[in-house]
Amino acid sequence: MSLNNLSVSQRLSFILVSVFISGVIFLVFQVSEYRQDLYQEKQQQLASLIETLSSQLNAIQRTSLSDEQKETLILRVIRDARYQDNQYFFVFDRNLTMRVHPYKPQLEGKSVAQVKDARGDALFKNMLHAAQQNRIGFFEYLWPKPGADQASAKLSAVHLL
Repeated sequence: MSLNNLSVSQRLSFILVSVFISGVIFLVFQVSEYRQDLYQEKQQQLASLIETLSSQLNAIQRTSLSDEQKETLILRVIRDARYQDNQYFFVFDRNLTMRVHPYKPQLEGKSVAQVKDARGDALFKNMLHAAQQNRIGFFEYLWPKPGADQASAKLSAVHLL
């Protein structure tokens, strides 16, 4: 079918539909790019927060406190640290034992090696692997936010201390 065989109103409709479809395609690409930019910004913010907290913990390590006092103070600082209202830090060791989790203290002192997220992924094993691969690694998973029962998508920065 040739455009010459169409009436003027059909040609205008064709042009409008083509412009509309082009606009939708453009918006889809823009939204995807915007989402990627937000994701990268979130990664940068998390990395900055990790570096800030890490420098504070290193300062505690350099004090003349006993090792036991240093550890107690470090764990308390991590437990009490918050950002963006209810966002938090948690610590597990290389043996996958939870050391600090401000919103799930029942995990503290217990192995988290077998803990899986809502998708069934080995949550803390994968986080440890991400931390071992990069100075600061990033890991996406499904986990309930503080005060929630339903798991939602989360992004964590992981760092070996």
